[in-house]
Formats: sequence, structure tokens, C-alpha cells
Amino acid sequence: VWATLLFLCAALARWRGAKRFGREYGAPLLAVAVGVAIYLLWRHAYYGRFIANTALVKGVLTPATVVRGLKYVAVFFLTFPAALAAVPGTVLAVKKWGRLGAAVALGFWGAVAYAALVGGDFMAMGRLLVAGLPFMAITIGCLLQHVRERSSKSRRWAAWTLAGSIIVLGLLPVWNLHVVPSSVRSSLRFRHNTPAFRSEPEQWKHMRDNSVRWKAAGLALARHARRGESIVSAVIGNVGYYSNLYVYDMCGLVTPEVAALPTPPGRFSPGHDKLVIPEFFFDRDPSYIFESVVDGSRLVPMVRAYLPVWQATLSSAPYVPAVLVLSDEGPAGERMVLVLLRHMRRGESKMDAWNDFRSDVEDVTEAFRAPLR
Repeated sequence: VWATLLFLCAALARWRGAKRFGREYGAPLLAVAVGVAIYLLWRHAYYGRFIANTALVKGVLTPATVVRGLKYVAVFFLTFPAALAAVPGTVLAVKKWGRLGAAVALGFWGAVAYAALVGGDFMAMGRLLVAGLPFMAITIGCLLQHVRERSSKSRRWAAWTLAGSIIVLGLLPVWNLHVVPSSVRSSLRFRHNTPAFRSEPEQWKHMRDNSVRWKAAGLALARHARRGESIVSAVIGNVGYYSNLYVYDMCGLVTPEVAALPTPPGRFSPGHDKLVIPEFFFDRDPSYIFESVVDGSRLVPMVRAYLPVWQATLSSAPYVPAVLVLSDEGPAGERMVLVLLRHMRRGESKMDAWNDFRSDVEDVTEAFRAPLR
């Protein structure tokens, strides 16, 4: 997609007829086409399909996903209002530079359109727009140049003032300070797997903290699990990398059977449109069907919240809960506990396993009342 967009930008900027364009860009076009063809053929030979799981999961084009993508773009502009300077900058670039300005505008607004059409992204700070930001910078530069040229000698400070304002507006969100009120931004919430709206810096912090917890979970699973075991999880990053377990992905990014499912109606977080429940993989007999890292002081409330679901889900399934104390500290220095739903061992009694779990929860809770050394 990006190669196509860049070639369109090049054609728009330097169009000198089809023959001239073919001579100038024929070799690069052929190189990209051959590379993409080889890649697609290799992927089909290895995975049995031309389309990647990530595209099947995250690139589904429906009215609901487009609306979500538009909200994603809108939240980016409202979080970083300095980027709105690209709007007058685009108009001026086209007016001043003609086809070259239109090519620059296409580079940025093409990225914006792409982000909207694929339904946005759950990660922070508008990462799907990053590839278009250099083009945005050029349009803003055109705006600053126009202001400077139109200003009299005694008012040349106008361009510097505008430039400074753009820089300040761009930096404020780093400290979670926003010009646009939260009430406005929260009305465009597009991450529907969270109980409440998070600003982009808050989402970034949430992701950073989760990364620490999931790394600790992955390392603990690596120590605890046996070779060849598997896990059902919606977290395939740190958990999968550090645990070295075979992952059945509930979101479908690495599990083709989930990615091939039709997109259900409803509102979901980007990348989670086809999320399935652990029971989807019960016929694969996975070793673990649930993992969660929690602050040890909050273990009991967490268990109480999940207990009704576990009892209903596991009544006829060979899985039981377990708890492991992690040696790693959490992002805030808290002592972390890994809660699992594990497959029962051969000859193990379900009642005994549940009793052992309750005893372990009591022991952990009692131990965590002691001060941290």
C-alpha cells in the first residue's frame, strides 16, 4: 500500500507523460512488484494463503470499522491540535507548488485515509499515522513560509510565534496536558475493551505497565511450564516471547482459524474484532487457558470477581486454577502474582486442586501482609 501511495506521489509531482514516467520509474516499479510477488508466493507456500492473519483480523472493511477509524484519526488531531496546521498548509502547498504540493498533501492525507479505512489501532499516539508525518511537516513548513513572506519586516515575528505555538501544542500531551477538554475527546472513544476513556499518554502508560507485567508472566511460565506446553491467550507479545509456549491466539493474529472467522457485529477495540473465548480451543487440549498478573494485595478481590465465571466454565472441563508468586516487581514496585487456569494432571482430583488453590490464595494473602524487604 505504501509503495503504491509513494509511486502515486512521485507520478503527481513529476508527471511528464507516460513514456517519461515509465523510463524514470519503470525499474523501481518492477523491483517492488517482483519483491511483493516473491513475498506473496512464499507466504502462500508456507501459510496456505496470500493474505496475512493481521490483515484478516485488523483490515476488515465494514461501516463500523470505518467509523472507528475516523474516531481514531479525530482523537489524534484533538490530542495533537498542532497537526491541524496541516489543513491550511495543504491548501497553501497545492496553491504555491502545484502538482508538487498536491503530491506532498497526498503523502499525508493518504496516511490519514489508510488509518481510517483499517479501523484505527488500539495502541497509543496514533502510530498508524507516523509514516505520513514527514509529509505533514512539509505542509506546515509551507504555512510558516507563507506567513513569513506575507508579513512586513516589522512583523516577521509572526512566523516565529506560529512556529513556537505549534511546537508547544505538540509537546503539551507529553505531560498529559490538553487544549481540547477530555469530555470532547472521550465522546470519540474507539477502544471499546476498556471500561473508561484513556488519553493517549494514559494509554501509553497502561501499555508500558502491561509490558512489565506480561514479561514477568512470560518468564514465570518459562520456569513453571514443561517443554511443548501451550497457552490460550490474547497477549502474544511478551507472554509468548518469554514463555516460549505454543500460543493459541484468541484475537487471531497467529491463529488462522480465528482470523478466518466472519467479523461479528458490535463495537470492539481495534485488533480485537474477532476475539474468541478460551473454549474455542478446548478441542486442542491446551495446557493453560488463562493467565493474569495482579498485585498480590489485590489477589482476593480478583479471584472473587472471576470465581463465578471459572466455576461455570470449568464445571465440565479439565482445568483448575493455580497461583504463582513472581520474583519480579511490578511497574510501581508492587509484588506480583500470576493466576493461571491450568490443565489437570493425570490422576489429579479436581476437588483437591481447588482446595490447594484456595490454600495458596490464603497463604499468598497472609504473606503479602508482611512489609516488602
